[in-house]
Amino acid sequence: AALLTLSLGACGNGGDAASGASSAAPDLDGLFTELSALCGEAAVDIDPATAAGLYGVEEREVFACRAAGGVSAGEATVFQCADEARAAEVLATAETRLADQAESYADYLPEEAVKLQNAAAVRSGSVVAVCVCADAEKAAELIRNYLG
Repeated sequence: AALLTLSLGACGNGGDAASGASSAAPDLDGLFTELSALCGEAAVDIDPATAAGLYGVEEREVFACRAAGGVSAGEATVFQCADEARAAEVLATAETRLADQAESYADYLPEEAVKLQNAAAVRSGSVVAVCVCADAEKAAELIRNYLG
């Protein structure tokens, strides 16, 4: 099973295509809350500095992160980047991290490795959302619903 990766370009959400401006900013708090719920009750908030270190991104780019840790790979992370180009770079970095983690989990927690291999990693505009959970399709659908 392959990592579920989507890159949503400028979608018809009422924004001005020429300027990239949107009439309504995406509800990142709502998105993060729903993705966090998919990760299980054991997930805890990860401070932005720690999340930035895990992903190799700037701390200011981490909107929010929750992770289960220990014997679970469950995680929800949302990034708000300066622009679409940077978001594409962050998505690539996230995909690499997920692949590396899947490899490290493969021998001792294969069921968690499968979650990592199937994780939802989606970019829409300057936002990147990552969710490692049992239902990656549902996570990807939530992300599409929130981000367009």
